[in-house]
Amino acid sequence: MSEAQAAPGMGHNAPPLEELLADQHRSLVGDVDAIAKRAMVLPEEISSDDDLDATTNVGRDLAKLRKRIDATRKEEKEPHLEAGRTVDTFFNAQIGRVASILSTLEARATAWHEKKAAAEKRRREDEARRLAQQEEAARKRAEAAKRPDTVARYADEAEQLAAKREDAEAAIESGVRSVTKRTTESGARSGSRSTWDFQITDYDAIPLDVLRPFLRREDVEKASRSYVRIQKGSASLAGVHVFESTKATFR
Repeated sequence: MSEAQAAPGMGHNAPPLEELLADQHRSLVGDVDAIAKRAMVLPEEISSDDDLDATTNVGRDLAKLRKRIDATRKEEKEPHLEAGRTVDTFFNAQIGRVASILSTLEARATAWHEKKAAAEKRRREDEARRLAQQEEAARKRAEAAKRPDTVARYADEAEQLAAKREDAEAAIESGVRSVTKRTTESGARSGSRSTWDFQITDYDAIPLDVLRPFLRREDVEKASRSYVRIQKGSASLAGVHVFESTKATFR
């Protein structure tokens, strides 16, 4: 294990990790400096095979150096990654236990909330039916009354009951879950909220044009890239320019 890999203990007085890495890998940094100088003297534009050969030699050495640097990076980083995985494993196990218990309690509370909300909805439906019956009775009394003042009184009563009945009907769905809100003596609160969810039943039937405004640009680019890589020269996609890209390689 290198000095940079060793995790400093509490109260340590070690230099920053960046300084440790730079000191330990001085030769690697020197190799980068040296090959950078070799690259600087290469022609900016290749005009002959000799120029290409010189560029290829440096390019090959750069590719090898890049591979060696990356291997060294992984070697240096692995102990830190392992330490991170150990930390994650320990704490995630505790989080998992707590989350499992919490999920169980939430399920119990949700079931109780549903019962309370359903009971409140039934109560409001019963109230709306009661008012509707009273409204109908008042209208029948108005129709059966003989004296104008009696007719007017019953008709007015029916209109008032109608207004109450409309309010009661509107309240059947509105704010039902407010009855699930509770605050304990210690200040802990519980309640419920409704959200819209979904379950895909037929992936091929989904109209993707409808979802277009909700697709991220990088997702569209990723799908386009996969399509072009598979179809290659036969790829034809509206709004996408498909072309063959060429890049030099060094080995």
